[in-house]
Parts: sequence; C-alpha cells; structure tokens
Amino acid sequence: MSSAYFLTLLDPTSRVQPSAYLQIDPLDYAQKLHERWPAAAIKSYEQDANETYNLRFDIPSQNIPNWHLLGGLQRNSACVTFESVSKEDICSFVLWHRSVVPISQPMFLWKGSDWQFVLEITATTTGQDIATFAGWPAQ
Repeated sequence: MSSAYFLTLLDPTSRVQPSAYLQIDPLDYAQKLHERWPAAAIKSYEQDANETYNLRFDIPSQNIPNWHLLGGLQRNSACVTFESVSKEDICSFVLWHRSVVPISQPMFLWKGSDWQFVLEITATTTGQDIATFAGWPAQ
C-alpha cells in the first residue's frame, strides 16, 4: 500500500514561518531529477496558475517492476509531495532530495497528514533513520 510523504523546507511544527525561505528552482530540480533518474517522466506546470504543482514526476521503481514513485514540487517551491510502495525507493528519493538542497537549509519529512511526527533530514540522515521514522520493520 502506498503512502503520501512530504519533504519541506518549512518546519511543519512551527506556528511561525519565516517571511523569506529558500525556494527550489523547478527547472533546476527537473534537470537534477532527470540526471539521477533518466527514465523519469517529468512535466512542468509552472505556467498553469490553477495547478497545485510547479512540476510533477514519475520515477520507475528501482526494485519493483511496473511500480513508480510519483511526486511533485508544490507551487510554493518549498515542498515536495511523493508516494511509493517501495521503501527503498522512498529512502533513496529522500536522501537524493537532501543532496540537491543546500545543507544549510533545514529539511523536514512527514507522512500523510500527520505533521505532528516529523523527521529532520540532515547530512547524516540514513535510510535506516527514515525506515525507523516510517515505522517499517527491520529487514
């Protein structure tokens, strides 16, 4: 079963958000996605003001045939929403996303609409940290 996850540059547990924050450039992000996952389908929606996302992507699973990691860079350019049934694909994507955003920028992961339980993604975060946070059984 697939679950939705959010990676954001804004702390979802804070009642006060900064007036200025880093915004991910959609074109640069799309290029980096394609470099990492050449088979990914990426579609830009920057010109469509009615769309929730600046871009959407569909990344074929690395370990489950015919499955995908689906996601999008939200209109605020500070949050990525994604889902997959593959734990490995989720961990790989989160760690890749951390690598393309300046490490000085805080980053937070949460699952579904439960933003009370948040994992800060740092330079030392591992796939096991993400698995433990997500409640996946040890393999």
